[in-house]
Amino acid sequence: MASTASARLWRLDVIRGAAIVFVVLMHAYFDPPGWAPDHQAYPARLAYFLGHTVVPLFFLISGFLFAREARHTTRDLARRKAATILVPALLWSLVAVGVRVHSLGLDARQGAIDLVTLNAGGQFFYVFVLLILFGAALPVRHWPAMKLALLALAFAAAGLLRTLALERDWPATNLGAIAAYRDPLLWGGYFLVGMAVAKRPVRLPRSLVPVAALAGATLIAAWFTQAHLTGAYPDSYFSPFVYLFGWLLVLCAAPALPGPAGVPALALRPLEWLGRHSYAIFLAHMPLFIGLVTDAWYPEAALDDYASRVLFRFATGLLGPMALVLLASRVLPARIARYTGFPGRPSAPRGSGLPSPTRRPREA
Repeated sequence: MASTASARLWRLDVIRGAAIVFVVLMHAYFDPPGWAPDHQAYPARLAYFLGHTVVPLFFLISGFLFAREARHTTRDLARRKAATILVPALLWSLVAVGVRVHSLGLDARQGAIDLVTLNAGGQFFYVFVLLILFGAALPVRHWPAMKLALLALAFAAAGLLRTLALERDWPATNLGAIAAYRDPLLWGGYFLVGMAVAKRPVRLPRSLVPVAALAGATLIAAWFTQAHLTGAYPDSYFSPFVYLFGWLLVLCAAPALPGPAGVPALALRPLEWLGRHSYAIFLAHMPLFIGLVTDAWYPEAALDDYASRVLFRFATGLLGPMALVLLASRVLPARIARYTGFPGRPSAPRGSGLPSPTRRPREA
């Protein structure tokens, strides 16, 4: 039986597990070539859209967990976040830069910039923003839920305006584009909602489910319609339809975070496992399994079907890190593993002479 502390957070892990699947699928995506049939191109584009919109869920959960840690001192929080988030991100950024310099021909100067900005193939911006939000949220971590919710609303409005501005006028320089992804205005509102829900749980009536479903379908349809009218699909987060769909997911998921104690149903346990290891999967999938295996080692011409290419990249990007997680949990000592983002061998209780119980990784 899982402990109460662990069981109470299983819903968070299920949400993260589902979200990391879509993130990997998003990174496995590439624009359908002209010869790709519509029945393959449109589902891939839909998965790409959803992959962008689930990223706010990670900020939501991080804000929720951060607010629950309010009892810790600032020094203790900084030490914990550095050990479990920053150091693993820097380590895997170094791996990513090495892969891209030596196998994909990345310029060494750009590799140094990518390392400093946590810009491994453009994918580690989440960590950069998360660390900014941790620091910026310290002065408000003891605020009541209502004040946090009002601040989140202000961020939501500012983020939408910023999204519209970036969609209309994208930065002309590479550093400007890197900074755009790291703009706290785009992401801070999700984090603040998580903090607010940690202070005061909320419930939404079931009657809103069909309304939310209709709103989501409308945003997806609008995204596809805009692409047909303009002749180009938005290739990143900077579309108002992506932004608003992300907010829709956050508002639907927020009431589920402070769920009752228990364990997930059997059908949800694979997602719960993925969620517990989502950070490790996130760190390793891009530099090694999508950046190296599929981009450098696997010839694109080996698969002449568009869907097969995307699915191969997706399977490699998800199953590869899962195998690393299982391996690390058996060979890495726990004290070393925490600095890699991976689980390590559970330590036996001192003086017990017994095998240690199953150990869950610390929450980010």
